Amino acid sequence: MTNYIVRVTLVDYETVEGLTGLYNNCAKVTVESLSATDSSVTYTETYWYAPNVGLVKYTAQAPGQAADVEQLTGKSG
Repeated sequence: MTNYIVRVTLVDYETVEGLTGLYNNCAKVTVESLSATDSSVTYTETYWYAPNVGLVKYTAQAPGQAADVEQLTGKSG
C-alpha cells in the first residue's frame, strides 16, 4: 500500500484566458500529491476559480508527462 501526503496551496490571483473569455482575479490553487516515503511530487493538479463563476480552468500533470488541460466551455444564465 502506498501512502501519500496532499499539499493544497493558494498560489496567487491571476487573469485567465479561457475558451469562453477573459476572467480576472482568478484564485490559482495547486494540489500536490507527494510520496509519504520521500516527499517527492507524484502528481500536480492546478485549479483556477473565477469570482461569481467558479472553476474556469484545470490542469493535471505527472512528473515527466504532458499536462492535461480542461477549460470552461460555456456559461449558464
